[in-house]
Amino acid sequence: MKIYPGGLREWHWISSAICLIGMLLFAITGITLNHASQINAEPKVTTVTAMSWNAGDIAEIGPGNSEQTIQRFLQQLARDTIHPALLLYKDLFVSEDRFTELKKMHDAALVNSLIELPHREYSIASVPHENTLDLLVRQVNVAPGRYHLDLDLDLDLDLDLGSGWLSVHAGVQQPIRLRIRTNKNFHSPDNNCPLILIGNGTGIAGLRSHLANPARADTRNWLLFGERSAATDNFFNADLQRWHNMGLLTRVDRVFSRDAKPGEQRRYCRDVY
Repeated sequence: MKIYPGGLREWHWISSAICLIGMLLFAITGITLNHASQINAEPKVTTVTAMSWNAGDIAEIGPGNSEQTIQRFLQQLARDTIHPALLLYKDLFVSEDRFTELKKMHDAALVNSLIELPHREYSIASVPHENTLDLLVRQVNVAPGRYHLDLDLDLDLDLDLGSGWLSVHAGVQQPIRLRIRTNKNFHSPDNNCPLILIGNGTGIAGLRSHLANPARADTRNWLLFGERSAATDNFFNADLQRWHNMGLLTRVDRVFSRDAKPGEQRRYCRDVY
């Protein structure tokens, strides 16, 4: 397209005219920032709850690697140019062939090629009314053979990703990546019918949330719970005792399989009647 000097002058006058018309319209309407208070409008206030859930819902945790795991990975790569924070949530437990490929990559490509660690799921043991999100986490050990690193392994590498992260590696004030997954099939029933709650081990976490649900404060319920030892595994004992005294729990049956005396048969949840 060709533009001639005369054409430039013409477009200049046209654009000036458009600006003048806009200014006149703005002056006629009288709507300026100085007149904002005269505009009829009501403020819209929206309250956003940071996190909410129902009894029976699941917390999905995004675990992270321990400092030792990250350092060992970087030592194996012979890299000191990758910031450890970039590997915090990356799955560093790869096959030998995959590790050989990673050694050939530049830093940025290597980090981007690593997938994130898989999530871990935990039943939420509390309800929003209590103002805390509580989890019952049992520390789980895994076989060292799942790691390909050939350096000497410390105990921290023998811990499961989820329980190891929550119980050891994540320090105080460490941000925890968490999201709520609705578990409608395990929500409290709409009516206040009595419940028979049966669980063993850390499964009592989800059952506790139903008992703590204020919507069920006037119900009567029966809890059957099994674990290994009353000395170490009598979870939420104070809460259960309080609810039993209040009448929220009309019956509580707890069995501990490893507390059987010599010659006695071990008892489990299925043996309660």
